[in-house]
Amino acid sequence: MVGRNIHRTWSAIIATNDMILEQVLMYAKNNRLTIPHDFSLISIDDVSSAAFYNPPITTVFCLCLREINFS
Repeated sequence: MVGRNIHRTWSAIIATNDMILEQVLMYAKNNRLTIPHDFSLISIDDVSSAAFYNPPITTVFCLCLREINFS
């Protein structure tokens, strides 16, 4: 990931598990990036605590990640 002042070609991150979600949130906080102002964030793992984040994180339940093409 890159900081706020560097040109980005991406606008969203899909966190495929709770650990990645926590790392993305920590990186954003440490680099003063805000969700959804600087980028969008979606979690695939049905994180039960997602509604308590500020702002709330969109999360979906997925039984089989290998069927999703992330390219």
